[in-house]
Amino acid sequence: MKKKSIFRIILFIVLIVVLQPSVSAEAKTKISKSSVTLGIGKTYDLRITDTKKKVSWSASKKAVTVKKLTKTGTKARVKAVKAGKAVVTAKIGNKRYRCKVNVVNPKLNTSSVTLKTGQTYTLKMSGGTGKIAWSSGNSAIAGVSKGIISAKKSGTVTISAKQNGITKKCRVTVQASNSKPDNGGNNTGNNTGKKEEWESFLRKEEVIEAPDSFALKMKNISGRNLGNVIIYMNFYDAQGVKVKSVLGLVNGVQAGTDTYFYFKKPEAAYDKYDFTIQKPEYGDKDRKTELVIEKTEIIQNRWASPVKITVLNKSKEHRLMFDTLTFYYKNGRCVGLNKNVFHIIDPYSRGEYSLVDTQFSYNQELGYTEFDSVKVVIMVARK
Repeated sequence: MKKKSIFRIILFIVLIVVLQPSVSAEAKTKISKSSVTLGIGKTYDLRITDTKKKVSWSASKKAVTVKKLTKTGTKARVKAVKAGKAVVTAKIGNKRYRCKVNVVNPKLNTSSVTLKTGQTYTLKMSGGTGKIAWSSGNSAIAGVSKGIISAKKSGTVTISAKQNGITKKCRVTVQASNSKPDNGGNNTGNNTGKKEEWESFLRKEEVIEAPDSFALKMKNISGRNLGNVIIYMNFYDAQGVKVKSVLGLVNGVQAGTDTYFYFKKPEAAYDKYDFTIQKPEYGDKDRKTELVIEKTEIIQNRWASPVKITVLNKSKEHRLMFDTLTFYYKNGRCVGLNKNVFHIIDPYSRGEYSLVDTQFSYNQELGYTEFDSVKVVIMVARK
């Protein structure tokens, strides 16, 4: 009996000695970083220390992806895919080690600006966290300090801002203080307080605003067909500095008819806008498109074609190419605009066209819920 007791004691001591290193090693196992902030497209390598066991990795949200870099998985690369937050988890048996990832998308309030010598302008970065590194491509033309641009002499320079590994740039044009402003043509005004100066051949009918774009409705009142019509939509910040000009083009407007110009909103923040127009030349006097939209349908399917139209070409001579603009409404408010181009229809025929659009999400059970009605117009038709 005494021998058995001694044996048990010896066995117990041996087990303690054998198991102690394993327990100690497990206690030292950890993840190299518990939290990290990344700009979209950037990567960060995580490691699990003090283990020889296999490690599996996962991400809680689609804001990031995670990929093993070693066979055992002790090292993995996290890539920021879209703005948001996610938790990356490393699993070893029943143990889990986590790292919180914050994905940011820093943006400047404008991508271009025009200043007079002696003027200043404040650039602002949003969507990121932490310190911002500012730099000028040529400080003799324009310098920058804490986002404040100082225009020094005529020329063009690029101002850069770096945050969370992401670099954003702003093109700065400096003009002499006595030079005339470059407004691109005759100002047509809208909500900037400037007097409207429309030419006699076009009349502004309506401006329709959607979350990410504008539509400008114009009527040809010249009594003759017009050729290409070019209109710029100019966006200004609260300081009155132009931050972006967006081109709208229509390839000919038939006499007495309405047409629409489509403008995408700029990413930069803006406070006001107006329009400038380049006077068009008169077009083909025999131009007559004779296109009619006979039917417009909302199609509940998952193939990113929520709208279908039936179009009749009344012309017996001409095969026509045309562009369309779709207006989406929810409770009477415009919630989306979509331009589709290069539809083709044969002479004296009828055709059905599915209008591709990816801005709305499709619900398997409910279909498209973000809009309840649509309107489609023909922007322009040409031979």
